[in-house]
Amino acid sequence: MNTIKGIIGILFLLLIIALLLGGSIFLTLAATGALIVPLTYIWGLITGQSYDRVCDNSEIVYRLNQWGKWVWVFIVGFFLIWLIF
Repeated sequence: MNTIKGIIGILFLLLIIALLLGGSIFLTLAATGALIVPLTYIWGLITGQSYDRVCDNSEIVYRLNQWGKWVWVFIVGFFLIWLIF
């Protein structure tokens, strides 16, 4: 029983360390993703391409847009919950 508690304790400690070290990376990706979604839409308007076509031109832009859409869902959901309460 003590070994299981020890292993869980070590895993929990590793999780905390990973969150501390990876938190800045996560926030950077979230901010980049949230900004890339409207920029992709504006770029599509400037170049006369559809939003989907702009995303299809680059794998990185596509991945950042997918990430950014989820970030926007989280932001809007958080804002709605904040408004309700």
